[in-house]
Amino acid sequence: MSVVAVVIVAGGLLRDQDASDAIRDAAFNTISLTTTTGYASADFGAWRPALQIMVIGLMFLGGMAGSTAGGIKTFRIGVLSKAAYADLRRLIHPRGVFVTRFGRKRVTEPVVEAVQSFFLFYMFLFMSSTFILAFIDANISEGLDLITATSAVAASIGNIGPGLGQVGPAANYAALPALAKWHLAGLMIVGRLEIFPVLVLFTRDLWKR
Repeated sequence: MSVVAVVIVAGGLLRDQDASDAIRDAAFNTISLTTTTGYASADFGAWRPALQIMVIGLMFLGGMAGSTAGGIKTFRIGVLSKAAYADLRRLIHPRGVFVTRFGRKRVTEPVVEAVQSFFLFYMFLFMSSTFILAFIDANISEGLDLITATSAVAASIGNIGPGLGQVGPAANYAALPALAKWHLAGLMIVGRLEIFPVLVLFTRDLWKR
């Protein structure tokens, strides 16, 4: 996935840069985003809109399974894709038996369900937090534009670092009101713990033991 992203981003940058600069900026920033390193060698907030959409998508991707990188993780993306394809085949062949595999290993139904639940909670957290951030900032300061609010939340949950717009690589989060910073800091903790442990803290069963 990262290689494909590098090729697409480099292709988009070729109109404004020479080949060596385009490949270097595409490779460094793409790898930095997917590994949640937090570094940037170019202001990707000034890239073309299509490439900025790619940047936000990479914020969700994250690193490999078992890594300390944030995001949804490539393993979960792969399982979701394979499970969706298996469901599509079941619609075409109702009597068929289709097994979800990742690589050569079979993925059991409990694992598929856990991945689907994680993705659902992740997207719900992203959408609700984007609304909350926009609401907080609109009532305290001049308000954030949609790109800034969206990327700030995605970058915080994924522990990416820089976002786009007013929180891009050429700027920072200093201009945000204190309440918005606390909100984003909380999202960083939830994202680092990968949501489920935080949700477990708010269940009755845990505290009854």
